[in-house]
Amino acid sequence: METADRYAHEVDEASQDEVVQENQYVSLSDLMDIDISNRRAGSVKMMSIDGKWFEIPITALNADEESKIRKEAIKKKHGPRGQITEELDELKYNSLIVDKALDSRRTPMSFRSPELASKLGLPVPLPELIIPKLFGTVSLADASREVIALSGLDEPDGAMGK
Repeated sequence: METADRYAHEVDEASQDEVVQENQYVSLSDLMDIDISNRRAGSVKMMSIDGKWFEIPITALNADEESKIRKEAIKKKHGPRGQITEELDELKYNSLIVDKALDSRRTPMSFRSPELASKLGLPVPLPELIIPKLFGTVSLADASREVIALSGLDEPDGAMGK
């Protein structure tokens, strides 16, 4: 009998641990409560080519959006002996990232504005043409990195929100 009493507290502690562990994991109702239209928001500061700083409101992107942008920004080049190589057009990629992340709920501005393209002497209102004419390359690259960081897409494998 003494042996049974001696281990009784360990059984109680184990059952309490199980309750704690059950509550620490995500549930279906937790997932159902996520508002996927309400993304993390922030802002980036970008320097125009004339040296003025502008604060641009941004929202986070999801992995699918970033993947589509990456595919759109890849150039295929024909090499010697018929080889085809792929190369990421960094300027186009960064421009499309900033354009896609622009938070239209907080600003009426658009990098796809026909008026803006016309003012810059561009035939079509494409963000990959407009943004590099307005902002410095380094400022654009920094803004793109900030969007990726806000989106949580810069985390190395295994970081998982820690």
